[in-house]
Order: sequence, then C-alpha cells, then structure tokens
Amino acid sequence: MLIALMTLSLAQASTLTVDRFGSGDYTSIQDAIQAATNGDTISVFPATYFESIDFLGKSIEVVSTQGASSTTIDSLGATTNAVTFNSAESLSSILDGFTIENTAHGEALFITP
Repeated sequence: MLIALMTLSLAQASTLTVDRFGSGDYTSIQDAIQAATNGDTISVFPATYFESIDFLGKSIEVVSTQGASSTTIDSLGATTNAVTFNSAESLSSILDGFTIENTAHGEALFITP
C-alpha cells in the first residue's frame, strides 16, 4: 500500500513554467511557488526577475533552464531576503541555477531549520 501511495503522489507532480515575458504558465517565480504543491518542479526561463521569493514550506524544486549566468533574482534591495526558507522546508526544497542580486544588507538567503 505504501508503494501505491508513493506512486500516486509522484504521478501528481507537475512542472510549472515561469517566463517573465509571458510565454510560461506564470510571469513571476513567487506566483508559481504559490500555485505549486509538494513534488512539483518550477522551471524558470532566462531573465532577471525583480522579486523576492519564499518557498512557503513546500518541497519543490525551483530550477533555471539555462543556469545562473542567464537567470537572476533581483530583490531590488527589499527589506526581506531575496530567498526565504523558514517554514520547515525539507531537503527536497531546492533552488538551483540563479544569480541573486541587490539583497537587503547583503542577505541573499534566509534559512531556518
């Protein structure tokens, strides 16, 4: 029965796409995170995204399609951190392939266990 439940949860995982210019499912990374459920992958197209993001406790992967040299999170000096993991995210909560710029007080990531 456990194997059946694991298979069912894997079958429900989705890939959400983010393109700032409108050709993806979402134009912001945070909107995609809000829509995502555990196990989903958020595939981010190359661009500079002017926002801060929070994983909201979700076990998701946020991955750029072309790596850090082409995909940037620019938090515009917001008073929050550029990327936040503070809601009991697991080791399955992954951020991969981004340059992070213009963070408040130089604090790009906020992680609490």
